[in-house]
Amino acid sequence: MKVFVIGRAVRISLSATFLFVLAAGSAAAQAEKQSSSITEEVSRTGVFFRADAPRVLRNAQDPFLPVFLEVINGVEQEGHSSIAQLAQKISRDPVLLQGVRIFAKPPGANRRFASDPLNLGAGADFTFDPRTGGEPFAIPARMKKTLEIPLATLGSYLEKHFFGGPFDVVDLKVSFIAKDCPDQNTFLRVRLNGAPQPKLSHWYRGDIHYHSGFTDNPAERGYPLDVTKQAAIQAGMDWVLLADHSTDLDAAKFREEMQQAAAYRDGRFVYIAGEEVTTASVRGDVNKPPVAVCR
Repeated sequence: MKVFVIGRAVRISLSATFLFVLAAGSAAAQAEKQSSSITEEVSRTGVFFRADAPRVLRNAQDPFLPVFLEVINGVEQEGHSSIAQLAQKISRDPVLLQGVRIFAKPPGANRRFASDPLNLGAGADFTFDPRTGGEPFAIPARMKKTLEIPLATLGSYLEKHFFGGPFDVVDLKVSFIAKDCPDQNTFLRVRLNGAPQPKLSHWYRGDIHYHSGFTDNPAERGYPLDVTKQAAIQAGMDWVLLADHSTDLDAAKFREEMQQAAAYRDGRFVYIAGEEVTTASVRGDVNKPPVAVCR
C-alpha cells in the first residue's frame, strides 16, 4: 500500500511539474504571438496617405489651386513615445506609387465624378505620374508633393464634363494608386473666387499658433512653408506665427526653419519666428538657441 501511495505522490508531483512547465511555455508562446501580431498590425497600418487643399480661394492674383500630397511609409518611425521602439523591429517594403488621379465636379448628389482625371501634362492615366519607364515610384519612407492646378485648366475640365458653369464651388476626389494596395481616396471641397476678407487700416490678420511641416510626429504634422504661405494668403492672412514642437526640432532643423521663414518674407506676408517648447527636449543641448522669441 505504501508503495502505491508513494508512486501516486510521485505521479502527482510529476504531473504538477509538467502542467507548470506547460503553462509557462504557453504564456511565453502567447506573449510571442501577441508581439508578432502587434508588429504585423503596425506594419500593415503604418502607411499614411494625405491630400489637402485650401478651403476657399480669395487671392485673385494666384492663378493656381494648390493640392498637397503626402505618403508616409512608417508613421511609427516619427514617434517620440514607446511606439517608436517598434520601428526597429519592423521591416517595410517600399510603397510602389503608380500615380495620383484628381477628379473634379460641381457639388451635388446628382452629379458624379467623370471617369478621366484632370490632365496636367503627365499623360491620360494620371494627374501626377511619378513613374520612370513605366515602373512605379518607390517610396521607402516619405514623399511630399504640391500640385499646382491652373484654375483655367480646372475650368475647362468642368466645362467639358458638366453643364451649368461657371461654378463657384468644386468637389475634388484625390486618388492615390499604389501597387498591391487599395486605392486611397480623399474628398475635398473648395470654394473658388471667394470674396476677400474685410480689411481695416493698420490691422493685420494672422494665425498665432501654427505647426508647420517641421512638426512631424504621429499626433501632429503640418505642411511645408511654401504651400502654407500660399494657403494663408488665400485665407486672407498677413502673417503666421510658427509654433513647431521643440521635440521635433534640434538646433539644425530650427536654423533651417528660420532660414526658410526669412526667405518667404515679402511685402505681402511674413512668418514670425517662435516655438512650442517642451523643456525636457532641450535639456543639455547647448547648441540650441533660446526659442521663446519673436523676430
